[in-house]
Amino acid sequence: MATLALPGLLGFAPLAAWAQASPSGATQPRVAVRQLGVDQQAEVFYLSLLGEMLVREQQWPDAVQAFIEAAHKSGDPALYRRASEIAWRAGMPQQALAAARSWADASPGDADARRVLAQMYAASNQPRQALSYLQRELATTPEAARGPLLLSMQRVLDTATDKATALDVTRELLANDMNRPEGAVALARAQFAAGRVDEGWASLERASSAKPDLAAAAVTAIENYDKGPDNAAGIGRRYALAAKDVDAVTIEVLRRLAVSKREVQAVDLAQQLTTQHPDSAELWLVLGNLRDQIQQPDGAELAYLQALKLAQAVPADKQVVINSAGTTVRDATLVALAASAERRKDYAKAQDWASQIGADELRTDARVRLIGSALRAKDMAAAWKMVDALPEASAQDRQLKWSLSGEMLREEGKYAQSMAMYDKALAEAPDNADLYYEASFTAEKLKRYDRMEELLRRSIALKPHFAQAYNALGYTLADRGVRLDEARTLLDKALALSPDDAYIIDSMGWLDYRSGRKDDALKQLQKAFALKADPEIAAHLGEVQWELGHKDDAIKTWRSAAAAHADNDALRETMKRYRVQF
Repeated sequence: MATLALPGLLGFAPLAAWAQASPSGATQPRVAVRQLGVDQQAEVFYLSLLGEMLVREQQWPDAVQAFIEAAHKSGDPALYRRASEIAWRAGMPQQALAAARSWADASPGDADARRVLAQMYAASNQPRQALSYLQRELATTPEAARGPLLLSMQRVLDTATDKATALDVTRELLANDMNRPEGAVALARAQFAAGRVDEGWASLERASSAKPDLAAAAVTAIENYDKGPDNAAGIGRRYALAAKDVDAVTIEVLRRLAVSKREVQAVDLAQQLTTQHPDSAELWLVLGNLRDQIQQPDGAELAYLQALKLAQAVPADKQVVINSAGTTVRDATLVALAASAERRKDYAKAQDWASQIGADELRTDARVRLIGSALRAKDMAAAWKMVDALPEASAQDRQLKWSLSGEMLREEGKYAQSMAMYDKALAEAPDNADLYYEASFTAEKLKRYDRMEELLRRSIALKPHFAQAYNALGYTLADRGVRLDEARTLLDKALALSPDDAYIIDSMGWLDYRSGRKDDALKQLQKAFALKADPEIAAHLGEVQWELGHKDDAIKTWRSAAAAHADNDALRETMKRYRVQF
């Protein structure tokens, strides 16, 4: 049976916010449950127990009926409440509403009953039926709590699918609160939802002008950023400058400015904010990130250093966490400083910053990234120095170090030593699919194709959804022109797992070429190159273009790739074969 999109009753977000916005300290009226005889008590107990058993068996209609009968016999509002909750979760809105109405009738002063009924009516697309319950709650709310409650009530009405009616009901609800900033925000939200975008921005601007530090106005502007970037940027900026602290809303305002190509505005705002909040390490970190985006590396590093200075003055247990992964401002700043040094190819300084990162996984990721950067820059001395500095305390540490060593030895053309290093790592980690995959590339360099296939098949056996392993195995068969039907099966599997992977599409194009299907190959390789302008994809594309008689296109493809990747061996070799000057 389909269930309605409501995970619970009082646990539902708008209702939970509504409950928090309601006057604190209010007590629910005591309800006089009718006096029952022993036999009646036993019957009510039996029906309640039966209802719970039926819930466990997911026999929803019977469970609801059991609780309704128990409630009728006892007059207990809690049993009506339980019946309404079960019916709603089971996707039985009419039964849920009937039970909730009985709950409200049995307990006239119960605010929870009113809230649940309002939510159910709205979520059942009957927002007008919800209005009287909302108005009654609003009428008993003190002035100080009225603003937040209006915002929560609008969220309740917003669950209705008929947004035009929900807007009309919102206007009626706000009849006495149109001049209240929170009321204007609530109206703006309903207007945006109903497609009245210009009216929404006008209401939101009115709220923001009256109360610049109203977070709800800034949040609503951010939520509707794409509907009016200029409006949203202005309201967000006003909030950021008026807010007492640097909060998540301010940071999101800066982020939205940056991702909407307003990086210079974001930098200017962040710089202003650092004068207002000079002790915010997170703000200095964001300023550094923004300066990096507009190619101001020196200014970015100064901001990062200030962020680090402030973050290091904070005890470890009080560090600000900036994402769901638990990354602290201090660690994020060290990552940024390491990346900054990496871009200058100052690998020693980058390694120094990375070594100070507190989180083990983040520190390891930063070090591996630096080693990869040094490898791409052909700075083998720096790469080896960083690999040698890696710890070997745990089995995981050793496997990483040996795997990186194997990769570097392969880059240096020391294939036998590379294979020995991978064998050493695999002996300690025989179930590591990634290690088998990496080792296969060294086996290929040694022209030990049987070993390469063995390694890749083992990788796939350990990790059945490893698209890259299927791709590597399919590609090596295609490149060698052997078992092409098997190669196609492998590459079809890889594409099914990762349909937009440029390297897999390249492999399929190369297989088509090796199979004599040059026109199909051209389409595949053009698609792959459009996804990723990789030099090896360019080598393949150019070769197919040449063989189809499109020699000018081939030369253009190769030379444009060579301009950005002058050190790529595959591209060099292909151009040499076709006697095209590199």
